[in-house]
Amino acid sequence: MIAADYLRRIAAWSHELNEREIEIARAGIVEKSYSADEFIFMRGDHFEYWTGVVSGLARMGIVSRGGNATSFTGLTAGAWFGEGTMLKNEARRYDVVALRDTRLAMMDRGTFLWLFENSVG
Repeated sequence: MIAADYLRRIAAWSHELNEREIEIARAGIVEKSYSADEFIFMRGDHFEYWTGVVSGLARMGIVSRGGNATSFTGLTAGAWFGEGTMLKNEARRYDVVALRDTRLAMMDRGTFLWLFENSVG
């Protein structure tokens, strides 16, 4: 479990949570590191985490059937993504690739949904 002060440093959204919500969020987050050029997930994967970039750089995008790559955005420290997929319980519609060594905070779906349903913050 990550520390409460660490959660507040890596997730701006956590500043509005009360102590109980902080404890629940902390318990539902794990961290994982990815090497440069490593796929974090691919379009069509069922990646069951709301994800935040702790450090590094990642690219969100797709590759068409014809092989044309389109980048949607770069993801840097502080960026959280994937909430739409969590709410709709669907497969990812894009790829995410680490462009540099990247460390992610990943909140499991159950914790994400609990916070969504119970926390104004």
